[in-house]
Amino acid sequence: MISHDAGTSFRLDGRVALVTGAAKGLGKAITRMLAELGATVALSTNPSNTELANHLIQEEGWTDRAKCFPADLSSLTEISKLITSVWKEFGRIDIVVNNAGVRMVRPVFDVTQDDWESVFNVNLKAPFFISQQVARQMVEMKIRGTLINVASQLGIVAARDRSLYCISKSAVISLTRVLALEFARFGITVNAVAPGPTNTMAAELLRDEEEVFDFLQRMPIGRRIEPFEVARAVAYLASAGGAITGHTLVVDGGWTIW
Repeated sequence: MISHDAGTSFRLDGRVALVTGAAKGLGKAITRMLAELGATVALSTNPSNTELANHLIQEEGWTDRAKCFPADLSSLTEISKLITSVWKEFGRIDIVVNNAGVRMVRPVFDVTQDDWESVFNVNLKAPFFISQQVARQMVEMKIRGTLINVASQLGIVAARDRSLYCISKSAVISLTRVLALEFARFGITVNAVAPGPTNTMAAELLRDEEEVFDFLQRMPIGRRIEPFEVARAVAYLASAGGAITGHTLVVDGGWTIW
């Protein structure tokens, strides 16, 4: 029977969330938001960011309900070890946020095979196989979980010199729909958020005053997105229930209106 309780809580107490790219930037904001809502959080980080993740855990006082799990997400072996370790540590995974990503600014004519692999390994291969492996265990344990992919407004519209990023994030949106269809019968929802430029965006986006002006002209709200605004969207999808799946929630300040 479906409950029609209008007072449904957005709390995440008792749920375990795995967040990739959790040590800094948008991942840090998402991790903080989920933890504030009561979730136990597994912080997946590039090994080079382990110290940052551990510092965040200590700083926020999460030592009893958070742990850092360093992993190179370009490696399927490392992905399998990550998921096994999180499952062993916390006994379950209810929420996955595939946030880790690689940005690359490069004209199409300069893109190499190595460039392609470095971007697609993290931006697309990792979310696919993390989702596959976690969902398999959710099904076995009858967990009605949720998977959330961090795409981008550049998965919806194009941008010059960002071909690999645009293509990979467009594929993430398609991946979200496909997995939502595959997993719906198991009670697992799959959604995405597509952030616009945030205050965590890599400095190469804004190289000079002319580009800064052009950047702001594309933003109807006249400013960059704050990380907590995207984190709120993720938290909503994490707690929204089974009726929302296969959806991409765009948080771009109106960038894609044009």
